[in-house]
Amino acid sequence: MQKQNNYLYSRIKQEILEYVKDLPLNSRIPTRTELVEKFGVTRTTIDRAISELIGEGYFYSRVGSGTYLIKNKGTEGPRPDNSNWGIILPSITTDTYPEIIRAVEDICSESGINLIICNTDNNVEKQEKYIKQLADSNVSGIVIVPAIGRPLEARKGFEILKENNISFVFCNRGVEGFDAPKVVSNDFYGGNIATRHLFANGWKRPAFISKPFYTISEQRYNGYLNALYEHCIPFDEKLIRFEDRFDIKNSGYELMKSLLELAEPPDSVFCFNDVVAAGAYMAIEEKRKKVGVDIGVVGYDDSRICESLSTKLTSVRFPKYEIGKRAAEILLRIILGEEIEENYSIVMQPELVIRESCGEKRGK
Repeated sequence: MQKQNNYLYSRIKQEILEYVKDLPLNSRIPTRTELVEKFGVTRTTIDRAISELIGEGYFYSRVGSGTYLIKNKGTEGPRPDNSNWGIILPSITTDTYPEIIRAVEDICSESGINLIICNTDNNVEKQEKYIKQLADSNVSGIVIVPAIGRPLEARKGFEILKENNISFVFCNRGVEGFDAPKVVSNDFYGGNIATRHLFANGWKRPAFISKPFYTISEQRYNGYLNALYEHCIPFDEKLIRFEDRFDIKNSGYELMKSLLELAEPPDSVFCFNDVVAAGAYMAIEEKRKKVGVDIGVVGYDDSRICESLSTKLTSVRFPKYEIGKRAAEILLRIILGEEIEENYSIVMQPELVIRESCGEKRGK
């Protein structure tokens, strides 16, 4: 039976090559559904035959577009270098990203792929420069944590990848108005469980402080708002603070300081991430108040900061390693010839890691 299956795959591979031999190079071959009808075999047989032909350098797959001809039967042509991938992310030094890099690296190691790491510092122009460099280096795929910028500016670099038929997967966040496979965390849910935890511990007037407004901060903010609505708490815009830029030293400090100077200050705060929460701690302690006793605090990322603060920080943990792993697995499937829709997405669920910063349950 195994011999018959191997013979079938081999025969179908040769028949497919014969069928497309007159197509111009870099043209799209018929869809797999069309090939199933043409040759009268199962989709599994066609998928395996196409995957093997991609591996042998006859075809390449373009995400969301189809499979294309690199060389004709009996001829030689350019073959993509499947041994090199790139990963583009804001900064390897930020607590969020080392686990994502490790996950992608693990998949590359298992598959004999070299990984090129690029740091953008959240700069769209730098991101575009790295995209061009990776395209010129003939990488076969890229995992990207997009830099934060205006969507029209950000999309330019990704158009370059499409033009060069380089497969890519968004990781941790996508880009507004640009469809590509992505693996993200449910930031709305994370913001919701963080704020609900404050209410569950008896805090009644939570604020929200954040890095500048963009996709992820918006989702966490919406989760905060939803928790207010769930608990019938009126929205108070005076309790909302977004920073103006990303490079602020002691992020969160000035925002929390301004909240504590209000005539009716908050009794608790949900912070966009643990870095912002650390800045909030500075402002709280400057007012001679104690975190977890006078003011409840929840952070986000469950980074190493949480255990280092004077009062250990309750924080939302999202599965960073798993997000990177799933993104790399999707990219590998695309490169091996599987057709994956451009709007394909996986959303991972975060969870709350409870420490001391919200105190014991307070009286209602």
